[in-house]
Amino acid sequence: MTQLREIEERAMEELKEIIQQGPGWLELSEISEQTDYDLETFVNKAECVVVQQGKPLSAQQDVIKALCLVMQLAKQVSKQIN
Repeated sequence: MTQLREIEERAMEELKEIIQQGPGWLELSEISEQTDYDLETFVNKAECVVVQQGKPLSAQQDVIKALCLVMQLAKQVSKQIN
């Protein structure tokens, strides 16, 4: 169960990091809602946000997969004990 708790904590920490970087997505949304926005500026900002968010999102996906696996194993062990 400690492994489950450790992975859960890691998932929450990484999710908080992703959320903190959220203003980049919000800024892109606001830019795109302007009637006369500069497409080049939008694309440049979008590239930056994707690069900044890409690694954390990929890492979060890996942690979530690990968390699912540990949860499944814990359920199997629990069934075997009962």
